[in-house]
Amino acid sequence: MKTILVLGFGGTVAGVGKSNDYTSGVLNLEEVFRSVDYEKQNIRLRFDQISDGDGVDKSGEGIMRLVSIVRSKQDLHGVDTILGPMGTDMAGSFMTACTCLRWLGIPFIGSGAQLPATALVADGPRNISDAIMVAVHHEAYGRGAMFGFNGKIMREPSIGKKSVTSNDAFESLPDTIGHAKDGCVYFDRSHNSYPTPILESIDLFVPLKLPRVRIETLTHDYDPDCMKLVIELGKVKAFVFEAMGNGDCNSRRGETKNLLEEHDVIAVIWGYLPAANLEILLKISLFAGKSRPEIEEIIRE
Repeated sequence: MKTILVLGFGGTVAGVGKSNDYTSGVLNLEEVFRSVDYEKQNIRLRFDQISDGDGVDKSGEGIMRLVSIVRSKQDLHGVDTILGPMGTDMAGSFMTACTCLRWLGIPFIGSGAQLPATALVADGPRNISDAIMVAVHHEAYGRGAMFGFNGKIMREPSIGKKSVTSNDAFESLPDTIGHAKDGCVYFDRSHNSYPTPILESIDLFVPLKLPRVRIETLTHDYDPDCMKLVIELGKVKAFVFEAMGNGDCNSRRGETKNLLEEHDVIAVIWGYLPAANLEILLKISLFAGKSRPEIEEIIRE
C-alpha cells in the first residue's frame, strides 16, 4: 500500500457555492475528498491543511513559503508521494517556484478546479482522482514537481492559465509530459534535466521578504514619469512588460530605457513564460542575489 500526503492549499477546488458565485478555500480536505474516486485498498491518504482561502490572494512570499513547506515534508517517514490540490490562480507561480528550489526525492503532483466542489458539474474530483493515479505511478519518480489538470500532466515552469471559464484551463509549453485517461496514466516524455536551482532552501522560521517586481501593460502612451515614481517610492527592482499591440514601439522608449539603466532596474518583455511566472522567477532571482547576466540565463533556461 502506498501513502500519499495530501496538502491542502485552499482554492476553488475547496470552494462552496454555485459555478458563478462561490467562495474559495472553505472546505477542509476530508470534505473535498468525499467525492474523489481512488483505490482505497491500495492507497492511504494522510491530510494536512497548510493554507486556505483563494489562490489569487497568495503573495510571492506566501507562495514561496508553501513551496518550502512542501519541500520540508519530502522526507517524512512512510510518505511515498505528495499531492497538493490548490487554487488555479496561484498554480503557475507555485510550479515556477518549485523549479527554483533544489527538489528532493519523492514526487509532488499539484491539481485544482475551475468549479467549486459544490457545483453540479464540479471538475475537482476528477482532476484529483487523476492526480492520485499520477502520484502513485512508477514513472512519476524522478520527475520532481508536476501539475495535473483536465487529463494533462505538466511539469515545465511555463505552465500557465489560459482560460477562466473552460475546464481545459491550463497549457504548458513546449508540451505536456503525459496524460491521464480512462483510469490509466501515460507518460509521453522521458525524464529530462531540471533547471539549475536558484536556491537550495528557504528557512521557514525566518520572515521572507522578496524584492518587488511589477507587471505593467506597455502601450504607445506608457508614461516613464509614472514609472519613475513606482521605482523610487515603491522600491520596485524589476518590471515584467506585457506589450499591447505595438506597445513595444512606445514613443518614449528612450526615456524608459535610460530610467531603467539609471536605477539599475531589470525589465523583461512577456513572451514564452506567463507574466505571473516571470514575476516570481525575477523575485526569487533577485532575492538570491543573482547578477543581470545570471538572471538572463535563468529566464532562457
